[in-house]
Amino acid sequence: MRLLALNTLQAAFQKACYAMAEHAELRELTLGDLCHNLLLILQRDQPSLISPALRVLYLLFASHRRDTKGQLELFLCQTLGRVMTLPVIARQGSRASLRLGGGSRPPTPKAGAQRVLPKPTLDIKGDAGTKAKGSEMGRRLSAASADTDTGILKLESDTAPTYEQEVELYSDASLKRGMRGRLATNETRRQLLEGLHHLLIGDEALLADLWVNYDCDLQRGNMFDFVVSFVVQRAVPWPGANDAESGAFMDVMLHQLIRMAVRAGVAPPTGRWAQLLGMPATTGFVKSSSSSDANNPDANNPEPSRSEPVLLTLAQLQDRRRHKETMMQAARLFNEKPKDGVAYLHRVGVLNADGSEAAQQLATFLRSTPTINKKLLGEYLSKPSNLEVLQTYMQQLDFSGRRLDEALRTLLGTFRLPGESQQIERIMETFSAAYFGTGPADIATKDAAFILAFAVVMLNTDQHSPQVKVRMKYEDFARNLRGVNDGHDFRTEFLTNVYNAIRSHELVFPEEHEGEAGFEYAWHAVAAPDALIGPWMSTRGCTATYDRGMLAAVWPRYLRSLAHILGHFPSDHTLRLALTGLHALVATAAHYGLTQCVNEAVRLLANMTGLPQTATQADLRSAQVLTKSYNRYMVLDPATPTSPLSAVAEGFSGAEQRAKLQEQEDAAVQVTQTALEFGKTYRGQIAFIALFELVERFAQAINRQGWICVLDVVRACVDADLVPRELRAIRDPTVEELWVPRVSTLRAMYAAEQRVRAGDEQRVQQGGLLSAISSFWGGSGDQQPSGRQELRWRATPEVLAGLVARSHMAVRSSAIGELGSAVSQIGESLPVFLDVLAQLFPQPPPSQPGSPADATPQSDMVPAPIDSGSKNGAEYVPSAVYFFEIAVGLVLDAPDCAPIVWPAIEASVQRMLESADTIHPFALERTVAGILTMATRIL
Repeated sequence: MRLLALNTLQAAFQKACYAMAEHAELRELTLGDLCHNLLLILQRDQPSLISPALRVLYLLFASHRRDTKGQLELFLCQTLGRVMTLPVIARQGSRASLRLGGGSRPPTPKAGAQRVLPKPTLDIKGDAGTKAKGSEMGRRLSAASADTDTGILKLESDTAPTYEQEVELYSDASLKRGMRGRLATNETRRQLLEGLHHLLIGDEALLADLWVNYDCDLQRGNMFDFVVSFVVQRAVPWPGANDAESGAFMDVMLHQLIRMAVRAGVAPPTGRWAQLLGMPATTGFVKSSSSSDANNPDANNPEPSRSEPVLLTLAQLQDRRRHKETMMQAARLFNEKPKDGVAYLHRVGVLNADGSEAAQQLATFLRSTPTINKKLLGEYLSKPSNLEVLQTYMQQLDFSGRRLDEALRTLLGTFRLPGESQQIERIMETFSAAYFGTGPADIATKDAAFILAFAVVMLNTDQHSPQVKVRMKYEDFARNLRGVNDGHDFRTEFLTNVYNAIRSHELVFPEEHEGEAGFEYAWHAVAAPDALIGPWMSTRGCTATYDRGMLAAVWPRYLRSLAHILGHFPSDHTLRLALTGLHALVATAAHYGLTQCVNEAVRLLANMTGLPQTATQADLRSAQVLTKSYNRYMVLDPATPTSPLSAVAEGFSGAEQRAKLQEQEDAAVQVTQTALEFGKTYRGQIAFIALFELVERFAQAINRQGWICVLDVVRACVDADLVPRELRAIRDPTVEELWVPRVSTLRAMYAAEQRVRAGDEQRVQQGGLLSAISSFWGGSGDQQPSGRQELRWRATPEVLAGLVARSHMAVRSSAIGELGSAVSQIGESLPVFLDVLAQLFPQPPPSQPGSPADATPQSDMVPAPIDSGSKNGAEYVPSAVYFFEIAVGLVLDAPDCAPIVWPAIEASVQRMLESADTIHPFALERTVAGILTMATRIL
């Protein structure tokens, strides 16, 4: 029968719900008993009724939204509370029934178990996160960046949120405890989750409505804040979590991000980003109205005839939000120590009057701030020194037209009675005076109201306390009140109604509202005529106006969730979804000028690549070169006379030598720990590609800390020889085919030069290049050192070469080659980039040996440093030359940038020239040539 009634209601609402909302009588019936009973169905485990009840509620909320502010809050609290994370025991006991159409992954592996995909570092910090141990860039920028702000994101936990943590999140949002539903399992949980999913993606304006009407309203909890926090936490596919549940919440999160991006006019992913997602560029980003109208009950419905409240501007809402935060802080201080809370209110100017006006202002704060501790509030009001505040507090409550027990129920719903009799007496005396002032018909004097109020409190304890074995009957209650009404008895009908009301419905004090009693209390707070519920302000049609304010409040949570998803994605499909959400989030943030979001995303991706953590100078100096011979790799020291590089360095010169050296570099494989670690990490490679896509698209939004992270990744790639040679080209008009060579190439060239200068005439006379090649292929090599080295890694050369090839493929697939053109378009932010870039030019070594700059981590995987082989013993850092050439390229491509470029790099260049004897010869040569090239281009 109930199912038939619900289906009938659904048909009626589908036909005429908007017309019903225009009639006061129907509206009162719909928002009263009907809504109450529908919410009661959701509170119980009746799967056959939940789905039809949800459908009727959706239609009710869509058509009566302006009048259902309290009912919608109760519904969301109730439903979200029912689908919170199940405790471990409950989850294990009903795993098969919680699959919601999809399987569950195995539980989290035990300690020592091997995972298929290595987990990247996901800490997002400030300078500490950027400057990994042994990082050359971190050492150079430590002093310069000491005064910068640290990142606001930190992924402190790598485990799924627990039920207790979600309850704490609920409380932090200032939502009433009695509204939260009890946990659901099995089919009930599945239907509630499906219904919640339908509601959150079906109404495009819902989140904006929640932010405007709840988070910016002092009387309501932060519903928008809680919904977003809850959804983004549950969207992560944590190991051992339910696939279908996390998938549903991920769908909600991505839907909201993409809809916000569409409203901002963000173009869909294109180019490499679209290729990374493995889908056409237009997939997912559709016109705003196409996806929402199908599920939106408001679509194609006539506008209501009643006038809507005037919407506030974004600035006004943000002012209200800040005022709410001030009041919340005052409430937190008051809950710790009332005197501190009152002092804070004086300090911020909320209490700015004296005498009765100060009592009025304080009473208003205590009455209108829902996060005040109700037990502490009762104790504070009952103090003799606060009698004036108590009297003013009572005057702000509307007792007119109510029976005494109803008025007392209203009062005791705002605070909890203290325990001492004198305190209770003081409160009851003040209450009786305020109540009698409303002119109740059945009470003759103020004293009669006082005695009856005390009797009602005692009756409530007698009727509902488990310690009382024999309950008071009506006759006993009436006997105790004989002659107290100014010498007469209270009317029998009046006293009977009071007695029956207390016996049927307990006076439940605040902090005791749980279960059915809590729900009834919450419903009474929503449906009461004097409920502090402001008008509903609909954002439909102007949602984009408030997107910036909403995104500014919650983007760290979105980004943190996407970071966790990138760290735990179980499939490529989930990875693509996370990257889609990341693009939508960063692009929307850039559109609204939220540059901090862009920079945190850059910092996140830079850390996820793992490159800044593994790239050290010790790793660079200990690189080995694999040379292929007869389809097999061998390790040769490039500085020995028998190596192919040495043969080219000694047998050729000029352009021919450079061409041969390029061939040798392309044929050989330089192996570093950085390249191996990067080649093993699939997540790191994806993060690398995504990072430089963001840099190419949003370079103008990147600040100093963002550029530090980006250039640290570039430094690691260049030093590890992962950047293609064509991207390391040196633009010198006097020399063709010049590039930034790897360390092994320069070592071979300087070793050959030293041998020639030492007078190794015998080797030159025996054939030069032909003799060296013959020695290498086994001819007369018994007279020369073989140059072979032991492989420093516990793997075959073929495996190492394969890992390095993967690293090269990831770098080639990225937009790292577009860095220069992206930088040239950043306009006013160019000096910031140049300031970071100049810190990475060739620099003299630390003045004191043994300083922290020399402290590089040593392990079995990172051998001891190898001499660089230069004449003055200076260390050659390829990235330092590469970064200087970027500055040269900026001037060559845009001479108008010279007045900006040169002042930014002048100090670094001057330090380099003043310490020329400590700079590597090649780096010094390129610095002088670059200066002349820039001067020639400008002049």
